[in-house]
Amino acid sequence: MKIFLVLGLLVGIAFGYVGDTYDEFFKEYKDIKVLSVDKAQTPEADRALEVKKDGFIVYALFNKKGICYEEYSIKNKILPPASFFIRDAKSLKPKLIFRIPLRMAVWEYDTPRYKILYQTFGIPGYLGADARIVK
Repeated sequence: MKIFLVLGLLVGIAFGYVGDTYDEFFKEYKDIKVLSVDKAQTPEADRALEVKKDGFIVYALFNKKGICYEEYSIKNKILPPASFFIRDAKSLKPKLIFRIPLRMAVWEYDTPRYKILYQTFGIPGYLGADARIVK
């Protein structure tokens, strides 16, 4: 029983989430690529990372304080779960903000530290998801 508890805890903290620091991402992942930031496209971003997790490529953007304020994944055959981007997403009750069936949906998650918008978009076979801190 103790082994399952330890494994559950390790799996539960195996991802870098929106709101985590730049350094926390490097502690959690082995397959990270540091990307250059185009200030014209992402003026708030100071740093960017590309992270591979469970068959998805996730891009993380960090502000000047080193906090991940946005994560996204695009061009997927299936949607990455909200738990990839939001700590304890499974235990939180999201509020549906907007929905276009089979095209787009936006949920709001109230976490203890931040309010986060989780958005899914795309057509079947070419899907994306995005999570960002709401100011």
